[in-house]
Amino acid sequence: MAEAAKRQKTEDGGAKSAAATAAYLKMEEAIDAGAATLEPKRVVNSKSNETVDPFPQLQFRALDAFPTGEDLDAWRPSGQPAAQTLRLGLIYDKDAFAAILGLGKLESLRVDEAQTVPGGSVQIVWRREAPRATVANWTALARESLENREAGGLDALICVGGGTCVDAAKWVAAKLKVHFVCIPSAITVDAFFTGWSGCRVDGCVKYERTKPPDCVCLDLALLGAAPPRVRAAGLCDVLSIATGLSDWVLAENAGRCTPEHKFDPAAAAMARGILQSSISCAASAGRGEPEGLRRLIDALCWEVTLCNQLGHSRPEEGSEHFLCYALEAHAEAGRSYTHAEYIGVSLLVMGTLQGIDVAPLREAYRAAGAHPPAPLPCRWVDFRSAGAGLSYSQFSAEAVRKALHDLPQYCAKHGLWYSVAHTVTAEDINALDLDAILAP
Repeated sequence: MAEAAKRQKTEDGGAKSAAATAAYLKMEEAIDAGAATLEPKRVVNSKSNETVDPFPQLQFRALDAFPTGEDLDAWRPSGQPAAQTLRLGLIYDKDAFAAILGLGKLESLRVDEAQTVPGGSVQIVWRREAPRATVANWTALARESLENREAGGLDALICVGGGTCVDAAKWVAAKLKVHFVCIPSAITVDAFFTGWSGCRVDGCVKYERTKPPDCVCLDLALLGAAPPRVRAAGLCDVLSIATGLSDWVLAENAGRCTPEHKFDPAAAAMARGILQSSISCAASAGRGEPEGLRRLIDALCWEVTLCNQLGHSRPEEGSEHFLCYALEAHAEAGRSYTHAEYIGVSLLVMGTLQGIDVAPLREAYRAAGAHPPAPLPCRWVDFRSAGAGLSYSQFSAEAVRKALHDLPQYCAKHGLWYSVAHTVTAEDINALDLDAILAP
C-alpha cells in the first residue's frame, strides 16, 4: 500500500514537472519571439523609470597603498586647500577589516590619528561597525555621523566589508551627500553596485532608495584570498536570473504583470546571456582566480545595469528571493547562513517547482565553493585558512517545507510581485523530494 502511494506521488509529481517544463519552454519561445513582440509600445513604459542611477566608477587596483594622491583629489570637496587634512568616516565589518589589515592592506585606515599619504594627509574622525540592516539602525547611524559632521565635518565616507556594510554606508552617504568609496571584502552580493539598500522590516526585505557608491575599489588579490564560503557568493544574485525570468513570464501569461513590469523579450534575452556567463565563471571564481572573479564582477555589473535601465529587478528576482526572505525570517535557532546559502536552497526548490533544469545551477553553486560537513559561522579570522565553502545542504527539509506552506500568504502579506510562490499548493509541496534537492 505504501509503495503504491509512493508510486502515485511520483507519477503526480512527474505530471506536474512535465507541465512546468512545458511552461518553461514556452518562456524560451517568448524570449526568442520575433520582432513584433519588440514593438516599443508593447514593452516600454516611459513612466516606469524616470531616473536611472549612475553606475559607480570601478577601480581594479591593489590596496597596499591606499589612498593615493589621485584619490585625495577625487574625494576633496570643491575649494578645500590641498594642504588641509581630509576627514574621513569609516563603516566596516570588524572581522573582514581585521583580516584585510593582516594582509598589509589599508594601513592608513588602521588608526584614528592623522596619517601622511602621498599627496596629502587623511584622518579617520568617525568609524563604526555596520549594524544589522534596519531603518532604525541606519537612521541612528546617519544622525550620529551628521552630528560629527557639524562638529568638524566629514569630507568622504569609506566602507569596508560585505552587503550589510555597504547597505548601511549607502544610507549614510545619501544623507551626508559626501563622496562615497566602497571596498568589498568579498564578492558576495550585487549591492556594491546599486543605489538601493535592503533592510529587514516585519520579517521581510524592503528596498530603500539611497545612492550608489561613487567608486568601488576592487583588489582582485584580496578578493581571491577571501574565505571559500563568501569568495564567489555573489554568484547567487546572477544565478537567480533562471528563476526570476521564469516568474516574469508566468506573471505575463497570467496577466499579472504591472504596467511598469511589462515583459520585455529583449531584456530577457540579455539576462539569459548574463546567466550563462555566470555559470561559466563559477569554478574559476570559486578558486579565487583573477579572471574568474573579474567575470563574476562583470556579470553582476551587467545584471545591475540591465535592472537600472528597466527600473525594476524582475529579470533576476522572483520566487527564489521570496522563499529566501521567508526562510531568513524563520531561521533555525543556532544556525547562521549567508544570503548566498539562503538563495542557493531557494533557487533549487523554486526552480524545481517551475520545472526548469536546476542541474546547471546546482553544479555552478558547487563549483563556486566546497561543501562543509556542518554549518560554520561566517568569520574572517584568517583569509589564508582553507575555511568552509558555500553550502545549501545544511537546511532541514522540514524547515523548507514549512516555509513553502506559508509562502503564498507570506507573499500576499508583503505585497511581493506575482510569481510561482503565489500559486504553490500542498500538492506541489508533497510532490517535492526535498531530501534529494538538499543533498550535497
